[in-house]
Amino acid sequence: MKRWPIFFLLTILFFLHFYRLGDIPPGLNNDEANIGYEAWSIATTGRDQWGNFLPLVFQGFGNWSLPVYIYLTAPFVRILGPTILAVRAVSALSFLALVLLVYAIVKKFRPQIAFPAAVMTAVTPWIYGLTRIATEVPLAMAFFLAAIYFFLESRKHRQWVIASAAFLMLSIFTYYGMWVLAGLFFVFLGFLNRNRAWGKKYLMVLLIMSAVCAFLIIKISLIQGGNARLNQVNITNDVALVGQLNAERGACNAKFSGLTCKFFFNKPVLFIKEFTANYLSHFSIREWFILGSNKGILPPGGHFLMVQAPLLILGLWVLLVKGTEAEKMILLPWLALSPLADSLTGPGNFARAFALAPVVSIIASYSFLAIPKKTSLATWGIIGLSWIGFQLVYHSYFPVFHSLYTHYEYQPLMQELNGEKLPIYLSSRFRDTKQYIFYSFYNRIPPINFQQRLNVVKEVDSDGWVWVKRIGNWNFVKSLPQVKELPERSILAGAAKEEIEPFINKYQYCSGITLGDPKIIYFLNGNPAFSILPITKKTEEITCQN
Repeated sequence: MKRWPIFFLLTILFFLHFYRLGDIPPGLNNDEANIGYEAWSIATTGRDQWGNFLPLVFQGFGNWSLPVYIYLTAPFVRILGPTILAVRAVSALSFLALVLLVYAIVKKFRPQIAFPAAVMTAVTPWIYGLTRIATEVPLAMAFFLAAIYFFLESRKHRQWVIASAAFLMLSIFTYYGMWVLAGLFFVFLGFLNRNRAWGKKYLMVLLIMSAVCAFLIIKISLIQGGNARLNQVNITNDVALVGQLNAERGACNAKFSGLTCKFFFNKPVLFIKEFTANYLSHFSIREWFILGSNKGILPPGGHFLMVQAPLLILGLWVLLVKGTEAEKMILLPWLALSPLADSLTGPGNFARAFALAPVVSIIASYSFLAIPKKTSLATWGIIGLSWIGFQLVYHSYFPVFHSLYTHYEYQPLMQELNGEKLPIYLSSRFRDTKQYIFYSFYNRIPPINFQQRLNVVKEVDSDGWVWVKRIGNWNFVKSLPQVKELPERSILAGAAKEEIEPFINKYQYCSGITLGDPKIIYFLNGNPAFSILPITKKTEEITCQN
């Protein structure tokens, strides 16, 4: 009876989380549309969009997605159809899992702050925003938390260590970043618990599971193309960094000895410096609490509520001074290891650094061990008002003024041109996306047709990215073609102000060509996104007035 208010509140937060899930954020991004189409393809044919039967890794448009999120999304797409709600359902359910697992883990350490930890997790904008888009990261973190929970359970009941290992494997095969975090974290825990009597039976099962996991990782990395994804985001493949290194060494060689310059300016030194800078950037006060770089996922503001800043400082102090060995053994390595994977790719990515969000929320909840009861009521009031203010902005300002960053414009564009028989030339020059995936998802192109390459033309670049040039009468081009390259009748679709408007100004007084009335597709804030321009060529010779 004492616990029902807790779960009642969490249930309310969960159902509020589903409110307008298909509308906010508006539209789908590249990865969401790809996940949705892959899940639809699996649900209807058992194969991915390229015809591979139940693949271990999905090539997609060259992003090589791990399989768990897509396979879990397939039933929702099967039931609800290829809709935004179906694509985001698994991520939204991950929100509930994260909150409940935080509650369960903290309850094992400090029952009195399990509820504050759960609420702190639920109201964190970073967690709220990322679990409202289709991305593998929250699901991977939910599996990671489940692995921690069952590892803690195994201290009393050894058999739960198998469940911990199973959830750890699910985490690893959900998101690439978990290869580093989950691997190092549980190697560390295993080392600390190396003297425990796990039992031969359980150790044998763990060894078999480890061998299977290692085999699948090697297969993904070397055979199935997962290495392509790692190469795409790895800082060691950053051409700009190498160019900077060459420039610095060249300038050094002009004034100092070559040996000295080679010692100070070389790739290992450069990448260590870059990695260190990237790692430290993950602990930015500005990003966390003031103004995070999260356009398209959250409204302006930090990754956490500003009120969580003093709570985090106080909570960290309480943990360091009064925390038990078990608490420190779990929370501090988790905090320290979370940025490692993302630091190999850049200075901080909203999704790749997500492992920090739950542990920071947990540590902030430790502040309630030091806050007097009278002050705690005021603290809860501030947290509540901050969360309500965030919700008001998220459901009003955010979808309108951030539709510029969410690829919302492709949804009304595809609806407008759906069923058009004329050749369509869609330019990505100023709207650079994987346009074919929006066409396939929003227009509900049967995956079986795409698998059979019916009127599909594509090419793959040296980095593994797929560029689908044509599907049927749709031509996905990098810029608008020359008039002489167009057929007798066609439709151009491109950025309204940057492409179509100059095109109209150039050809509106020309003979031999007739321009129809342009149809403008707008962002939700009223700014023009695309213009759709019908064109008729009367002759091959186009004459224009000076």
